[in-house]
Amino acid sequence: MRRIFITGASSGIGQALALKLAQEGSTLGLAARREQRLEEVAAQVEQAGGRAVTYPVDVRDYEAQRLAIQDFAEDGGLDAAVANAGFGLTKPILETTPEQAHQLFDVNFFGLLYTLQSAAPYLKKGTFVGISSILTYVLPTGYGVYSATKSAVSALLTTAHRETKGRFQVVLVNPGATKTEFWQVAEKKSGSLIPVTSPIPLAKPEKVAEVITKVITHPKPEVFVTKFEGFLPILRGAFPGILEQYLKITQRGV
Repeated sequence: MRRIFITGASSGIGQALALKLAQEGSTLGLAARREQRLEEVAAQVEQAGGRAVTYPVDVRDYEAQRLAIQDFAEDGGLDAAVANAGFGLTKPILETTPEQAHQLFDVNFFGLLYTLQSAAPYLKKGTFVGISSILTYVLPTGYGVYSATKSAVSALLTTAHRETKGRFQVVLVNPGATKTEFWQVAEKKSGSLIPVTSPIPLAKPEKVAEVITKVITHPKPEVFVTKFEGFLPILRGAFPGILEQYLKITQRGV
């Protein structure tokens, strides 16, 4: 029975991952700010065949994360940690306030860093999974600061993969657009959504959860949810002009 700690577990990809792992009989440490939602997910985990321990913490609070992971790990070990917590903003860079930029980095980058640093002493040949985004490579107009947070995550975990070799595995997962609360939260915080059309329909969080579940067992340095999304780093590096033309078409009027 695996023991896995998940941040951002109250909804979306985190919730879907918890239910997927519960079906395998895993014991889960579930962390998120919304205590009531967290308890609801924990009940679903128990019904699905897993076991859940809830930790109503804000990932921006390093000490709270450290104590939560310590409590979970010292109760029976830690096989994997998944840093999933994050949110989005769709605003032009020059219209993004300093407070909004700081909040994005505090949650999306520093929150993940705190999870990594807190989980590292307990992983012992286990796996750390960090959730980034394909926007690290696509960089659409209006998502500049958000993309910057995910680019920072990518740089951090690419380096961490080398630094922790032989101790535990570090995996970077890059989901594309996914059908979660991301869009409602982004619209609320931004005032409006800046649209991006895509040939790929919104992925279900269950699909992303399936990919994460696989890499926990069979780690790879970096993974994508679809083959098309996996081609984006090559497109950005070798054919940036094509990608820029694509963005002009998909974001007309922006």
